[in-house]
Amino acid sequence: MPSRLRIPGIIGGAGPGATAQLYLDIMARCRRAGLERRPPVLIASLDIDLAMEQRLLREGAGVEGYREPLLASGRALAAAGADFLAIPCNTLHVLLDDLARAVPIPVLSIVEAVAREAGKCGCRTVGLLATTTTARSGLYRDGLKARGIAVVGISADLQAALEERIQDEVSQRGPSADTALEAAILGALATQGAQAIVAGCTELKALMAGWTTAVPVIDSLDALGALVVDEMTAARNAP
Repeated sequence: MPSRLRIPGIIGGAGPGATAQLYLDIMARCRRAGLERRPPVLIASLDIDLAMEQRLLREGAGVEGYREPLLASGRALAAAGADFLAIPCNTLHVLLDDLARAVPIPVLSIVEAVAREAGKCGCRTVGLLATTTTARSGLYRDGLKARGIAVVGISADLQAALEERIQDEVSQRGPSADTALEAAILGALATQGAQAIVAGCTELKALMAGWTTAVPVIDSLDALGALVVDEMTAARNAP
């Protein structure tokens, strides 16, 4: 009798669009893996004050206010039967260690998921697009440096403009096309020798959908989906 699938617990809501996309991606990957039934997935959506969310996006401040809702959701998912946790939000990964200490089950890292994909590309330098909080935290810089991959970023003015587009996506207002911003960002990263672009914010998957890039894009949400499904099927595929 085949081993059961491990059940993921998704801590979502920061933003809703990314949470929905991750769920759909998990289902699509499971179908492609040949599973003959819908796998169980648990989702807890964070109780987030919108003013706090906007402050985090606009100023890169206030992430500490997410700690207790994050821990509460993690504990609830563990109690409900999740075998491991995943967070479809890069910014909240600055609290990953706190969450890992608070729950009795493993917590996947979106940075580890991206690092795994970057390794497959064989690139030595990547350009990072992310929220200000994520960029300042050094999550990707440190995580990829340990694997021999350098991380370059964008200027403060480009970062501020990108934050506005991210906020539109999180608020589900739908970002407007901005080819000038796209060209400026891609040009800045190319000048610094980026051999791939890391979309280090889960909202960037939708925002960058129409961009034309000369180098590969490693989307953090896609990378997390691949890692989640690998973890779900680990016991099933074990010899």
